[in-house]
Amino acid sequence: MRKRLIKNKVSSVKAPKLLKENKFSPLAIEVVKKLKQSGFQGYLVGGCVRDSLAGIKAKDFDVSTNATPEEVRKTFRSSRIIGKRFRLVHVF
Repeated sequence: MRKRLIKNKVSSVKAPKLLKENKFSPLAIEVVKKLKQSGFQGYLVGGCVRDSLAGIKAKDFDVSTNATPEEVRKTFRSSRIIGKRFRLVHVF
C-alpha cells in the first residue's frame, strides 16, 4: 500500500477591508475628530460600518465614545441629550 504525502494547505486569510473616510459622512468624521481633539475616544459603529463593508451608502451614522452625555453636550453646541433610561446625544 502506498502512502500518499499530503501537504497541509495553509488557508489564505484575507485582511479586512480598510474603510476609507470618503465612504462616510464628512459630518460624522468631524464628530469623531472633535471628540478625539477633546481628549475622548470616538468610533463610527453600527449600521454605517456594515453598510460600507457591503458597498451600500449609509443613511445614518452612530458614534461610540467614552465621553458621558454631558461631556458630549458640552463639546457640541448643536446637540441634545435624548432618552430617559438610556441617554444618548443627538448631534446635528
